[in-house]
Amino acid sequence: MATCLGRPLARFPRCLRNQTIRLTATTATAPSKPSGDISSVFPSLSGAASPPLEPRFADLKKRLIRGHDSQLQDSWCRLLGALQQEREEIKALGSTVVPEINFYDLSDVGKRTKFRDALHKRGVAVIRRMVPEKEALDWKELVQRSDIYKGFPTTNPAVYELYWSPSQILARAHPNILKSQRFLMSHWRAAPSSTPTSETNRAPLISTSHPVTYADRLRIRQPGDSGFALGPHIDGGSCERWEEDGYGLGGVYDSIFAGEWENYDPWK
Repeated sequence: MATCLGRPLARFPRCLRNQTIRLTATTATAPSKPSGDISSVFPSLSGAASPPLEPRFADLKKRLIRGHDSQLQDSWCRLLGALQQEREEIKALGSTVVPEINFYDLSDVGKRTKFRDALHKRGVAVIRRMVPEKEALDWKELVQRSDIYKGFPTTNPAVYELYWSPSQILARAHPNILKSQRFLMSHWRAAPSSTPTSETNRAPLISTSHPVTYADRLRIRQPGDSGFALGPHIDGGSCERWEEDGYGLGGVYDSIFAGEWENYDPWK
């Protein structure tokens, strides 16, 4: 009988069995490329030196701040002062500075509102008890029973080079996780379309209620682990986020480059 990660394929839902077979066929015909792990793309993990940015970025920055250089410098000083105040608050609150809510409290208007206000201020949050512990541990066991993955660090992996394993697919499709994603996405506001399909249809061009799967590596980090840490980075964007032909097309960061970071709304 065919197996996947040590289990008979018949024990997986048909969609997962088909996914496993399809992925196997794709892998067999895909062009080969050097094998690596997460350290291949993070210099902070591999110890490799980061290459300097191209000279064009210096010209880009000059264009972005031209005409309001002094305002930008003043805003930087205000930002440093604001960060110092936040630093003291974080020291006082410790880990409780990160807002939390239990999954089964998402229907409680009072708790939702308190969570929303804290999330808007902090930009990071935790939703607990989304999946029953036994179910989550079964997913973990299914991964760790396999010997087909690579991980980093090699001695005690915290990040596995797995993207479409049955455990990941089950987690991404779990109704509680999808509900939590929709809840978090609802905190962003999408502006009406500037190019409506009709005089009455000005619906936003982006939906904040339809989660889209992002296939990332699998991470299992032990509590208190200080041996694995990523350097500062921004996923899915980096420099092009603030380039003129990136998010600059929508004027996303105009208020920041004008020296008015206080007017920037990251939820819009």
